[in-house]
Amino acid sequence: MAGFAIGSNLPDIDLLYTSFAGGPLAYVLQHRGYTHTLLGGLAGALLLWLGIALWLRWRRLRASLGEQAWLAAACFGSVLLHLAMDYTNNYGVHPFWPFYNGWVYGDSVFILEPLLWLAAAPLIFVLHSRWARVLVAVAVAAMTLAVALLGVVARPAAIVFVLLAAAMLAAGRWLRPTAALACGAGLWLSATLCFALAGRLATAHLDAAAARSFPTSRTLDRVLTPTPADPLCWDAWLVQAQQGTETMRQARIALWPGLISAAQCRGVDLVAPGGPAGKVFGGALQPGERVPAVSDSGLQWLRQFSLPDERIARLAQRQCRARAFMQFARVPMVEVEPSGWRLGDLRFGGGRGFSWLQLTEPPQPCNFPAVPWLAPRPELLAPRH
Repeated sequence: MAGFAIGSNLPDIDLLYTSFAGGPLAYVLQHRGYTHTLLGGLAGALLLWLGIALWLRWRRLRASLGEQAWLAAACFGSVLLHLAMDYTNNYGVHPFWPFYNGWVYGDSVFILEPLLWLAAAPLIFVLHSRWARVLVAVAVAAMTLAVALLGVVARPAAIVFVLLAAAMLAAGRWLRPTAALACGAGLWLSATLCFALAGRLATAHLDAAAARSFPTSRTLDRVLTPTPADPLCWDAWLVQAQQGTETMRQARIALWPGLISAAQCRGVDLVAPGGPAGKVFGGALQPGERVPAVSDSGLQWLRQFSLPDERIARLAQRQCRARAFMQFARVPMVEVEPSGWRLGDLRFGGGRGFSWLQLTEPPQPCNFPAVPWLAPRPELLAPRH
């Protein structure tokens, strides 16, 4: 249990220094960095395994060969599971460093997906520790109340979630422990698979709409995020280039518009300060431009932001911090301010949080450690002649 619990969180040990290392730039460059690579993660798992072996020796406990194999599986398997789950969302990881330093993105599962928390509900009746049962119960209750009451999830999806919560609790209460745990693992796996398949459908829907509405634009990337607990509703950023301009178009996609239309999908719109999530995250970005395309019940165009494709390249030539931030930004945007510029990533909203960087003149010193990550938008850093 200790191996699974510690190993499942071990790659996030980088938060111990990214949270105190100097603002957004340190965070985006170092979090999900070396500890989230296969080499770094497996090295951490090896240290964890050795630490447990030393603890056993200190306690004068002798593990059999089979028990040692289970301990190794817990330490190494939990670390690999962490990397795999981090891959599933749109933040991304670069697990193959130093052989390939580019980001890889799953674009399938919300970063705090409530259904994955709900899979732990049977543990309320299975765990031996009273404090552990209380902790899981509080987490499951908080997530259920958030889905049911915060208004982020459309009503049909919220109803399904509450019914699943009741079913998971009933499984934990009435089934044998092994069967109850199997139900939890089954929900986790089936929810992940459902979101992955739905994400592919949402991508195809977005590509078809882009081909109809913007036939002369070249698609560079698509960034998709599902609504929490709802695989039928998706937020998307479509990144396109045309005639020296790069345009980021935001859309909301409904995979079953007869049940939940795109207009009914609530979405996690971190950009709009008036939306439910915008009020929480403090969106401060301009509302953007109207998308010159027709919406329908299956896809609603929300807004777009455009910038000349040489603007960031010029800024990066003068500002080493801008150049470094572009090693993270996937949907970049620049705003001019009286004191300089604000460079950010539209994936995570328009506030002044970790995804936005203040740049001033004269440039700030380059007093941060370099990282090898490849820029997600290399075309914006290419020099223009």
